[in-house]
Amino acid sequence: MSDLQYKFLKEGKAPATINRYISSLKLVLNLAWKKWEVIDRIPYIEVLPENNTRDRFLTYAEEEKQFNYSKNRDFTSRAIHLKKEQTKSKKTRTVPMTERVYEILWRRRSLGEYPLNLPHRRALKIWNKAKKAIGFGDDKNFLIHTLRHTFFSSPCGK
Repeated sequence: MSDLQYKFLKEGKAPATINRYISSLKLVLNLAWKKWEVIDRIPYIEVLPENNTRDRFLTYAEEEKQFNYSKNRDFTSRAIHLKKEQTKSKKTRTVPMTERVYEILWRRRSLGEYPLNLPHRRALKIWNKAKKAIGFGDDKNFLIHTLRHTFFSSPCGK
């Protein structure tokens, strides 16, 4: 472990955060070596092991709280069509809607709101406000991704 990594750990930074910093540093070192030719080699910098898995699921009562808090959104079809620019795999996808999702999306549309076009920061701000409003503001494992875990582990997601 480098002195810099140790310093960051002492400051309370998570290993994943430190690894992102190291990744940025490696990018600059690669440019300095390959493109700018100002260094003759890239030093080896080991990344820290990460343990950032979360297995948080919503209970039915928590799911109800989240559902009731949402102002709710819509599409007129019973599927959400994602363009390749909107997916991690860069492939177009069609995701079927449950009745509950359809209801939410329909109500949102009537308010003129389109949930899948939110910039990341805005979505995060809305999520954090909702978390706080339903009593999960301090739960660091209650993430947007928790909703996905809950859906796919529930009977309607299977």
